[in-house]
Amino acid sequence: MSTAPPPDDSLHQLRMGIRNKYQTYHRQNRDRFPTFEYNTNRANYAPLVDSFAEELFRVRQLDPTRAALHIPSPDTLAQLFTDPQYKPGKKIYTTCLLYIGSATDIGQPAPAEPKTAPVKRLSIRQVAYAGLTLGLLAGGYAVVSLRPVRSVLFPPKDLVIESPRSGSVLPRTFRVSGTVSNADMVWVVVMPEQRPDHWPVGLTVDKTGHWHGTVIIGNLSAESVGTHWQLRAFVEPNPSLHYSDTLIHAWPNARLSTAAIDVVRGPALLPSP
Repeated sequence: MSTAPPPDDSLHQLRMGIRNKYQTYHRQNRDRFPTFEYNTNRANYAPLVDSFAEELFRVRQLDPTRAALHIPSPDTLAQLFTDPQYKPGKKIYTTCLLYIGSATDIGQPAPAEPKTAPVKRLSIRQVAYAGLTLGLLAGGYAVVSLRPVRSVLFPPKDLVIESPRSGSVLPRTFRVSGTVSNADMVWVVVMPEQRPDHWPVGLTVDKTGHWHGTVIIGNLSAESVGTHWQLRAFVEPNPSLHYSDTLIHAWPNARLSTAAIDVVRGPALLPSP
């Protein structure tokens, strides 16, 4: 995707688009995404930076290592909203368009139109067999209190966190991955030692049993560097979790979970190995 820097007359629309998008996050969680003044105080923009990461890495599941993607810093956002001479570069402009939904994914072709399969007519015997099968399935669902049949016959198992490893020093935004059997979603929760609360991250399991996504630990201040965290994965938490508006104060109860992995928060951007 090639997106040129914006002309002067488009910056107003870009700012309004960012404001409107942030308001959707504010309405979902007013504590995590509070109202703030779009003035020259760059500290005000930290929640907006977090909403960029939430939208692009957690909701859109974009790869944070992509060269064409660059989340603006609080200083950059302060310039964008208060400096009439500031013009964002291509990466910042592209990232802002992705955030507000005015651009498609970077480097991803448009999805192909689904092909319509020819309609096949069922025989009377096939219709009767289908009706009998649905009746048996409905009875099976009632017996197991409306739980999916697959979940009862094939319960989730073998939940493993493959990355990061215990003892790892991690940047503020990092990728977590693992495997599981017989599950559609894995919830990842990271807990700081000094303040036991965090927002969980829901990650989809692919057909091969692998799952991965992006997790954020700490904030933009230097005080987060060196803090210790624990990371665990869960399947079928009870009660259900919703990462956009559920603040976790303790490890959730779940049908399946991993042991805790100890990690350390390093600088926001770790040096290349």
